[in-house]
Amino acid sequence: MKKFSVIFCLIAMLAFAANAGAYSFNVTDFSYGNGGYTSSNTNAIVETFDSTQKWILSGSYGIATGTSTTAAAPWWVNQSNVGAHDATNYLTVPENMNNGNSATISFGGTYNSLSLWWGSIDVYNKLTFYNGTTQVAEITGADLLMAIHGWTSEYTNDHDGAQESSDTNMYVNILGLGNFDSVKLTSTSYAFECDNIAVANVPEPTTMLLLGFGLVGLAGAGRKFKK
Repeated sequence: MKKFSVIFCLIAMLAFAANAGAYSFNVTDFSYGNGGYTSSNTNAIVETFDSTQKWILSGSYGIATGTSTTAAAPWWVNQSNVGAHDATNYLTVPENMNNGNSATISFGGTYNSLSLWWGSIDVYNKLTFYNGTTQVAEITGADLLMAIHGWTSEYTNDHDGAQESSDTNMYVNILGLGNFDSVKLTSTSYAFECDNIAVANVPEPTTMLLLGFGLVGLAGAGRKFKK
């Protein structure tokens, strides 16, 4: 019985560590076309902004098409190295700096991963994730560019925001966030442009490892009781 208690405590500690785990980035690298890249997760819910909106949006935002003085249509490049600005609708934040510099998307459910086609990534773009009123994570454009490219802070500040570069226009998957039900997009200048936002619940590697430990522990405890 004592061994079973030790195993149970170990599993509980691993569960706590899993919940406290840090998020991670990866970039989807496959050709999609003029609608922009999108999530490859078949279970994901995807918002393209081209039809009836799936979620509740609030704050200072616009649904834009093409390029203007305050927003640039995300740039895409296909496998033949042919690219152009996205001709479909996309989200831009803020719509007007006089009305604030952020917008919130409320998903109506909880998820642990978010993906988006992030256009002309600027260091002053920011994603803040919430579960209710509790902040779950905060990610800036600078965080992403340094993590994906290994850029230094100085290099990032000099090379962010390029409108026609694969270095600063990419489909980003953010994993290991913990549960969130809304995300706030903030930009202190024009603009945070994104498209094909997707949310999903993705099993985390730590969680799968935890399940394996649990099954092994229970099997060991069962053998002990049989003896």
